[in-house]
Amino acid sequence: HPRPLRVPDRVNRTERLFAVPGAPGPTAPVGIAARDITAHLLAMGPTGVGKSTVLLNLIAADISDGRPVLVIDPKWQLIRDIIERAIPKRRIDDVVVIDPAEATTGKVVGFNPLNVGDRDPDVVIDGLVSVLKEVFHEGWGPRTEDIIHSALLTLARVGATRKTPFTMLDLP
Repeated sequence: HPRPLRVPDRVNRTERLFAVPGAPGPTAPVGIAARDITAHLLAMGPTGVGKSTVLLNLIAADISDGRPVLVIDPKWQLIRDIIERAIPKRRIDDVVVIDPAEATTGKVVGFNPLNVGDRDPDVVIDGLVSVLKEVFHEGWGPRTEDIIHSALLTLARVGATRKTPFTMLDLP
């Protein structure tokens, strides 16, 4: 059976608080600074030890501090818990839930990579072409990149001047 370890004194105890130690010693809350979680977080353990509770508490701390949150949960339980317990009533209308299963009801959320807004179209299209090249590498010929890049960059630049941006469906 694993032995509970005492929390080191250097652990953050003021920012994004999410747990209270269960081991002998100080019971001050444990937190993670926002800058320390921007790369990766690994929550491991068997069923029922509190991984989702840790995530819920971290997400609630971010929401409380006004930081944006993106949660992907195929089981939906964490999403329900966040909506019920972490979203202030005054902010519930700011929540966007994207459920791919809702496509059959007509509630589809679209994403237009050519809607560059105030971003540099060259940078956006370079990134998009990189992704397309990686995904479609088997059918990528010697001139494909030039043609796709030029077509998408034209649509992005011209679309940025219109009320409604072009989409990839506007390609001939």
